[in-house]
Amino acid sequence: FDFEGLKVACERFIQQQVEPSNCIGLFRFAKLYRLHNLVDFSRQCMLQSLKDVLENSTEFLELRVDELVEYIGDDELGVSSEDLVVEAVVQWVKSAVDERTNALEEVLGHVRFPYCSSTYLCHKAMKEPLLTTSAKGCKLLHEAVAYHLLPDQQLNPRVQPRKSFGSETRLVVVGGLLKDEQENKYCWYFREDSMAWELLAQLPRPAWKFY
Repeated sequence: FDFEGLKVACERFIQQQVEPSNCIGLFRFAKLYRLHNLVDFSRQCMLQSLKDVLENSTEFLELRVDELVEYIGDDELGVSSEDLVVEAVVQWVKSAVDERTNALEEVLGHVRFPYCSSTYLCHKAMKEPLLTTSAKGCKLLHEAVAYHLLPDQQLNPRVQPRKSFGSETRLVVVGGLLKDEQENKYCWYFREDSMAWELLAQLPRPAWKFY
């Protein structure tokens, strides 16, 4: 019998079943039986679908500490900001808080807090007791806030942007004079996806003399 051929066929079949609700379990299965293609396929699903994994599966909450660290520490984790990663870690700890509180500081060391949104930092992270009662959590939150206040400062080398963050160039217009010489008190930015200008904010007063 061609057992290797049967193994390959089974692996291909399982790959077709991979989705956010089962990708962590299949990733573990694939590592156990050295199914390299399935390992890579399920890993990509995990990395690119964290939000769906959290919403549609309990497997994330069942991860061991070392598995969680490997997951959230991956540069290829596909998130637009670090907000979702913080939420995921908080959920993971709270699902077994007595057993996992001691592991929190180790896990937090792999969260890239400076890349959280300002809104999330101020309104959620800074008010989360799990983070604010942890010495390391407080230190990392303050580091993130300092980065948002002074974004040009050099970050700790351990905090590198994920590949999914990328960078965007935005065209922004602040104040100025309108066609009819009216003073402009708005800030606009140009969206390439819709090829249109979108209102960003209203200035406290018109601004057009920047000297």
